[in-house]
Amino acid sequence: MTPTPPTSTAGVDPAALKARLATAKSGILTTDAAKEEAHDTAQAATRTADDAEQRGYDTVTSVIDTAAGGLGKKTSDGKRILELRATANKERKRTRPAPAPAPTP
Repeated sequence: MTPTPPTSTAGVDPAALKARLATAKSGILTTDAAKEEAHDTAQAATRTADDAEQRGYDTVTSVIDTAAGGLGKKTSDGKRILELRATANKERKRTRPAPAPAPTP
């Protein structure tokens, strides 16, 4: 025979405590699911933005290379255009944010 917990003398209601714990657990699980969804959405948006940035960079540098080739890459105008391309590449690398640190478990 299992002993019954003393509820009335201690003023503790095990059913109420169990209900509070269940509510807390539900809230934690809901919040965690929302956090994971937001994380996945942010990762997808980052990939989309990175892809768009790469396509734009590829297009711009291709146009610059075409213009430099049309002017002659060895001419002074062609060299100036190619300097713009080198500057664009440096600017692109400089403005990219550092990756976020890995989360600690």
